[in-house]
Amino acid sequence: MGMFYELPVYKATYDVLVELYHLVQKMPREHKFSLGEKLKEECMEIFLEIYQANTVADKGEYLKRATLHLLRLRVMLRVCNDLRLMNMERFVKLNEKVESVSRQLSGWVKSERKG
Repeated sequence: MGMFYELPVYKATYDVLVELYHLVQKMPREHKFSLGEKLKEECMEIFLEIYQANTVADKGEYLKRATLHLLRLRVMLRVCNDLRLMNMERFVKLNEKVESVSRQLSGWVKSERKG
């Protein structure tokens, strides 16, 4: 078991989390404490599930929950975009980071199934 903070998926999720904090900071008050907080919570849950998956032998359930939180995060980001709470450039960049996390989680799940 490697150190969780050395995992590329951990680092990628951390980057998304930091980006979300910056995004929420600039949101109008009416969205900051509802949608904004939920965005940060979902990303933090992904972060924690990755940490927990790295500490146990049977990672499947943690990875499954991380993937579910990731799907929720994607939906909320889409809502943010539709409400014009971020510009298209930021939306695209953030989605690229989220996609990176998604690919890495999928790869981890596949490797667990084989192992």
